[in-house]
Amino acid sequence: MTVTKRMILGASCAAIATMMTITSAQAQAPQGQRVVRIDIKAQPLGTALRLLGRQMHVQMVFDEATLGGRVAPSVNGAMTADAAIGRLLQGSGLTMSRTGQGCM
Repeated sequence: MTVTKRMILGASCAAIATMMTITSAQAQAPQGQRVVRIDIKAQPLGTALRLLGRQMHVQMVFDEATLGGRVAPSVNGAMTADAAIGRLLQGSGLTMSRTGQGCM
C-alpha cells in the first residue's frame, strides 16, 4: 500500500470514528435534551404538537378538548424538545409534564 493510500485510509477511519462518536453521544442524550432542527408554522396547537412529536421522535399525549381553539406560534431553529414545547405552549396557560415512561 502506498503512503498516499495509507494517509487517505487513515483519514477516512478517523472521520468514521468521529461520526460514530457524535452519533453515539446523540443517541445517549435523553429525548428532552437532544437538539433537533424544528420548523413549525403558526397553526392550531394540537396540530403543532403532533408535528413536533414527529420532528423530535417523541411520544406526546394530550387531550384535544383541553387545547380548545388555542393557536401555537411558529417555532423555528435548533432546540431541544423541552424548549420547543415551551415555545409552543407559551401564553396558552398550559404546561408540559413527563410520565415515568418518558411520554410528554
